[in-house]
Amino acid sequence: MTVHPGMTQTAFFNRFGGGRHPLAGERELMPPEHVATAVVAALALPPESMVGELTIRPTWQER
Repeated sequence: MTVHPGMTQTAFFNRFGGGRHPLAGERELMPPEHVATAVVAALALPPESMVGELTIRPTWQER
């Protein structure tokens, strides 16, 4: 499965971006737990089903 996370709050942005993504402005970044929840749900599908790609991003993020 390929996971395409959108703008996610990570340690990288805490250390180098002052806790903000430069393109996010004042909008909230997605918590990493949201990505983890989506991945766990995709992996929990029955064996005859699979998710090939998973794109998850904040609702305000266009692409």
